[in-house]
Amino acid sequence: MKILFNLISNPMFYKSVGGKYLWCNKAFENALGLEREDIIRKTDYEITLKDIADLFLN
Repeated sequence: MKILFNLISNPMFYKSVGGKYLWCNKAFENALGLEREDIIRKTDYEITLKDIADLFLN
């Protein structure tokens, strides 16, 4: 299933209840300009600027 999701051109991800990324597809990596290992197990605050991460809370 994850292989199929990596072929989709729309960014996709899912997070834990605590807000940490558990999985993302290649399009999401490309949108952020980061590799998967730099995204997984991190929160928005760890991978983006505070002002941008704040937007995801509202």
